[in-house]
Amino acid sequence: MGSCVELISMEGRLAALSLFAMQILALVGAGLLLSSWLLLCAALSIWLVASFGANLAFMLTLLAIVNALILIPVILLIRRLSRNLLFINSRQHFLSKKEKGGADTEYQLSPTL
Repeated sequence: MGSCVELISMEGRLAALSLFAMQILALVGAGLLLSSWLLLCAALSIWLVASFGANLAFMLTLLAIVNALILIPVILLIRRLSRNLLFINSRQHFLSKKEKGGADTEYQLSPTL
């Protein structure tokens, strides 16, 4: 029994360290992705200015507005998916079980996508 607990403890520690490293690497990756996107938008703006003779400030502003418009459905999807973190079915199950004192019942999950 002692070796089993020690094994679980070591694996738990490894899992925690791995999760921490994954979070750090995700932040680094997000920073690199953001800088790549910004450079791509700047290059597109410069190309549009060179091709059509438009004002650089105007093109950068236009790309910023397009990015903001693309961001709106992303934020709405995140808000909708965040409802799945509320454990609605589990709370209903435990509240009904607590109030009625009944046995376990079958229930269906309905994730919001």
